[in-house]
Amino acid sequence: MPGFTADPVQLHYAADRLTRSVEAFTDQPSLRFWAQPAEAGDPGLATALENFQQASAAGSTLLVEDVRRLTGRLHEARRLYERFDADAADIIKTCRSGPVRPSAAAPESTSVIRAVLG
Repeated sequence: MPGFTADPVQLHYAADRLTRSVEAFTDQPSLRFWAQPAEAGDPGLATALENFQQASAAGSTLLVEDVRRLTGRLHEARRLYERFDADAADIIKTCRSGPVRPSAAAPESTSVIRAVLG
């Protein structure tokens, strides 16, 4: 992709911000304390409140799981970009030091490399 860049440091910061957001979200008192549906005073309202609380809890759980998976993927992407950057730097360093001459005993599978590098 032309113009695409990735900054491993920013990927790390983004993952850390997501981690802090999940921690703040899961520490909210509203997730730990529930209204008692039976105290609603109306059977229909009690049922609706109970259903809402169950759906809300399930949605919150899914959201937290998704964000935690995303955080892990951001850390993995950071690690891969750092590794690829290091590999590319090694290749450039090798290229700057001049062509590598294969030995006479090189396996036949290096014939393309031999043809390119001489």
